[in-house]
Amino acid sequence: MDKKSLEEYLDNQGIHDEVLWDYILKYEYPDEGYKLCSVGKFDFMVSHFFDDSDLPGYGLIATNAILEGKDEDLVAIGLIEGDDIICYKKFTGQVFLWMVQTGVGELVEVADTFKQFIEKCTHQ
Repeated sequence: MDKKSLEEYLDNQGIHDEVLWDYILKYEYPDEGYKLCSVGKFDFMVSHFFDDSDLPGYGLIATNAILEGKDEDLVAIGLIEGDDIICYKKFTGQVFLWMVQTGVGELVEVADTFKQFIEKCTHQ
């Protein structure tokens, strides 16, 4: 898959957040991880953000095809350590953690915008 296909996918999903687009379209896997600084009393390590990869568990389009039906407004955009999912709410721009592995499927809001979410993440 190429970046153009990923752009078309984001557009078709109704995601027009420029910061999110820029981040996902330019994302490269860093050697160091990211630490999500504050969600209640817990810190979460961001494993990776989905990109245009065709690798299982890495591709934005393939992952969301598997997750369709949970909430039509949510798009999975990344994973945190432990395989919980970072989701973006299309119409509000909020970022949530979908606790599918370490919880019971609850959604935990972590930021009002993707930009705010990235600002909460620090290199570890």
